[in-house]
Amino acid sequence: MKAELQCKKAAVIAAGSCPISRAIAEAVSARLAADGAAIVSAPEDADIAVIAADIGPADGYDPAAGEAFMFECYTAAKKAASAMKQRGAGSIVFVVPANAAGPVEGQLARNITSAGIVAFAKAAALEFADIPVRVNAVLFSFIENVRPGDETALLHLPSHKPASLEQITSAVAFLADDASAAVTAAALPADNGWSSGYARKF
Repeated sequence: MKAELQCKKAAVIAAGSCPISRAIAEAVSARLAADGAAIVSAPEDADIAVIAADIGPADGYDPAAGEAFMFECYTAAKKAASAMKQRGAGSIVFVVPANAAGPVEGQLARNITSAGIVAFAKAAALEFADIPVRVNAVLFSFIENVRPGDETALLHLPSHKPASLEQITSAVAFLADDASAAVTAAALPADNGWSSGYARKF
């Protein structure tokens, strides 16, 4: 489904420095532009703000780094929401690992940051509802040509194959579009079933 985003301005931010976040951000920018949105660099100029969250290291946890990362995501969303209030509406979409739906053993940092971003998205949806600004999240796991996963990892997906960037960007475009006007505080999986917990055993 093609989203109808003409006359909309979209800011797409890759939070942190992870190459996966950058790849997702670039693909989302291209998709929203193809759907008619004008891409802008500053979240305060946008009707749609998409924040691709750095998945961070799988193991270990640095509380200071985690706090700084969360603050970066919060600041971008707050800037966008404040400006959207002046225009009377808006949509904020976070794109985060599916660890947010259920922790994976040995991935402490990724579990914490992903779950934290989704919790923030749901809380922000309540805080910004009167503007009205919708805040949602898209969850991803393995992605073709970006984070493809190995044969063992893919056995934990019902389809046994990674999602494509196009499939993930389609989920983002849906949440950015007015077609999803009744959707807020949602975490939409675009992960080929990873968050279902299918045969999760490493």
